[in-house]
Amino acid sequence: MAKRKPNYDPLPTELEQVVDEARADMGQGPMPRTARQGIADMQARIRYHQRLIARLRKNNPTCTDSIAESQRQIREAKARLAEYQVQLDGAN
Repeated sequence: MAKRKPNYDPLPTELEQVVDEARADMGQGPMPRTARQGIADMQARIRYHQRLIARLRKNNPTCTDSIAESQRQIREAKARLAEYQVQLDGAN
């Protein structure tokens, strides 16, 4: 019998990303957030996907689709991070 993985609560970064993706699927923009919160969210998202890529490469390097998706998420998060930084700089 296969060993069951323990249940876990999703990380705040995972929840934030799911909400943004669901909004995008409905033709809406990202969840409204302050520039400071947007910067923190995108930095966390980038770290999350960098770690995920490292785990995938170590444990299952043939998961090229998953790695490519995380790389896409990082590119998107970096672009949004730059937008939030401009907003923050403009507010100061």
